[in-house]
Amino acid sequence: MRTDKAKRKINYAIEKIDEYLSNNGGEKKIVPEDQIIRIKKMLGVYLSNIDNNRIESDYGIGHHITDSWPMDFDLGTTIISAELEYNKLL
Repeated sequence: MRTDKAKRKINYAIEKIDEYLSNNGGEKKIVPEDQIIRIKKMLGVYLSNIDNNRIESDYGIGHHITDSWPMDFDLGTTIISAELEYNKLL
């Protein structure tokens, strides 16, 4: 089912965000933590919308990422993929 796929991708993106936030040392933080936390909250809203069968337009996370994040940043690609899957539900 399409909603299940969207939820899986969104949950995976949230998991990757948590990994990024918990990385204390190894990799230099590429994106400010407060920005990542806001994006995580928006992804949570997407999940809530799916669960409540109230799909609304997206928040444009992908546009923000492509405009301001490095192109080779895997976390950005993961988040954009999740938002694209959510958009398929619109």
